[in-house]
Amino acid sequence: MALGHRIRIGTIVVLLSAGITLGQSEVSSPDPTVTTRAELWRKAKLEKQKTSSPLKLSFIERMLASAEKASFSPSPAGIHPTLGTVTSGSGPSFGARYGLMDIGGLPVDLSLRAEASTRRYQAYGLDLGELSSRETTFTLQPLSRRLTTEFDEGPLHKEPGRTFYLDLTYHRFPQEDFYGIGPGSPRQNRSDYLYQARLIAVVWGMQLNSWLGWSVRGGVLGVNIQPGTDENLPDVNQLCAPGSAPGLVDAPDFLHVETGLLADYRDRPGDARKGGMFGVLLAHFDDRGGDQFRFNRIAVETRQYIPLWSDYRRLAVRFLTSFDRPYSGSEVPFHLMESLGGSSSIRGFNEYRFRDRNLLLLSAEYRWDASEFLQMVLFYDAGKVFSRPGDFDFTGLEKGVGGGIRIKSGRTVFLRAELGHSREGNRLHFKLGPSF
Repeated sequence: MALGHRIRIGTIVVLLSAGITLGQSEVSSPDPTVTTRAELWRKAKLEKQKTSSPLKLSFIERMLASAEKASFSPSPAGIHPTLGTVTSGSGPSFGARYGLMDIGGLPVDLSLRAEASTRRYQAYGLDLGELSSRETTFTLQPLSRRLTTEFDEGPLHKEPGRTFYLDLTYHRFPQEDFYGIGPGSPRQNRSDYLYQARLIAVVWGMQLNSWLGWSVRGGVLGVNIQPGTDENLPDVNQLCAPGSAPGLVDAPDFLHVETGLLADYRDRPGDARKGGMFGVLLAHFDDRGGDQFRFNRIAVETRQYIPLWSDYRRLAVRFLTSFDRPYSGSEVPFHLMESLGGSSSIRGFNEYRFRDRNLLLLSAEYRWDASEFLQMVLFYDAGKVFSRPGDFDFTGLEKGVGGGIRIKSGRTVFLRAELGHSREGNRLHFKLGPSF
């Protein structure tokens, strides 16, 4: 019996040895033309391309591709439908723009635009001037746009050129939230107001090369503050004393001039996989009715995109800070203060949750392309607002964490749905366009 055990054990050992030897023989006989793992993957990819059939888009994918072509068409002439957002918190917007080039055979172009959102936000504009290169040149946006999206509105493709034009813009935002000023503004003080703005500005932009652009904008801003239209919220006048919200009672017209420089070395600005961006903005505001609201603004933003093991996974990081410095005896009106909260900053809070003269924002995202049209994301946001420049530090930050899914269309993010969590609970955001 002991002999039988020994025979069986010996047989097993022999068979295992043979299998291991055979396995080693198979593994140790690689293709002599492939010396690295990268070359092995490259060869496999080439073999797959030889046998693969053309990509067939589903109905939804074809619809997204058509929407991208309509919304992001580089041609400035003709009629084009638009799909996006009027401003942060406005909800999806729909509209159209019309372009007429070389009027009367002169180098003068005309552009008309109109859009309205699901929350009845409206924006109308007329541009007249040299517009042929505007679609590929960095230019500063109208003042009613939030600073957190200033560098998101630029062209996806840039090339050397310049543009110069007159910009007439009208904005009507009927449900702008206001919680008070400062980092300690209580959540229960939420109110709303209607913001109307009339802008007349001259805009100049020059794209020095494919990654460096410079723009200047200057003109007159007229502001009108009225009761908000959200029936579920009290009007801002009911909760705020006039002195607690500068500019609530007196909203004068402003003379303003601003200049911005954008160094954009992202491989795909609408859905970057690598590279980065650096932008700086300088602005001056001077109310025409006196010296009550005179201040300067400086803002700096940088972003970096780091591939993780492949083109399908990456880490995106962002840093943004802004400082408003009023002149002696002057103030910054509450409606021109920058704010944090919402889909473009700290996503665990409501839109415009915190506002003050200065702000700091940090964001990080882990992005994974599950398919050509679907992206998964995990994010972490942190930031704060503060009244004195000396309070600039990384203590007392408000934080938000969460995740979401994004629908991609071509080389940009078309739609994103994100769930953010903060000390004030959960917030669900739906937004057209990329986060940063």
